[in-house]
Amino acid sequence: MTLALNNAKHPNSSSIIEDVSRQCNRQNHQAYGYFFFDARDSQKGSQQHDDMLRSLIWQFSECSDGFPQVLTDLYDEWSPSAQSPSVKSLQGTLLRILDRFHHAYVIVDALDECVNLSNVLKWIKEMTCWRVGKLHLLATSRDEQDIAAVLEPLAAVSIQLAGESVDGDIALYLEEGIEEMTAWKGNAHTRDIVKKSLLEGAQGMYVTLHTTFCAYSMTDGW
Repeated sequence: MTLALNNAKHPNSSSIIEDVSRQCNRQNHQAYGYFFFDARDSQKGSQQHDDMLRSLIWQFSECSDGFPQVLTDLYDEWSPSAQSPSVKSLQGTLLRILDRFHHAYVIVDALDECVNLSNVLKWIKEMTCWRVGKLHLLATSRDEQDIAAVLEPLAAVSIQLAGESVDGDIALYLEEGIEEMTAWKGNAHTRDIVKKSLLEGAQGMYVTLHTTFCAYSMTDGW
């Protein structure tokens, strides 16, 4: 099952993770992994396809009963060459680890911020053909044509989370953040102006809001 949410790094991502976590805690042999493609990472350590694979391998290995033999196999295969494992090897390793679970939930956040998007989209296509009913994949992204062109033929469920449908959540996020800014305590008028400006500029997008809000915070001694 593939579920694509057309909004990058929305506040609801945290709620989704909490719900999936509770589901996995209630049931044996269920696990989830989460990865956020972060365009603000200047070192690009959170923007690459292989970074996502390594993170998911580690997370699902942590949830496994015992240390997965497949990780030892991966090390034995690549350590003599002193090279990093190939993407193909990482993908194969992840699949073998996921196969240990009755249900595996993979959450990929801000898909559109991946620097090698075509590789990730190809990976998603391959993953949706694997163990139907066993793997549950959720991806969030801005509503971009190249992503939709790949996901829609997969019979993905697409939910639009942008604009007015998320303004309430973003307003709450702003309210909580502004309350903690000591420089503006006691100045309700300034706080209201800043909140209104940030909410209008965000246009339903949490990534834009977060970046702008941090900029305000740094300049005002938060």
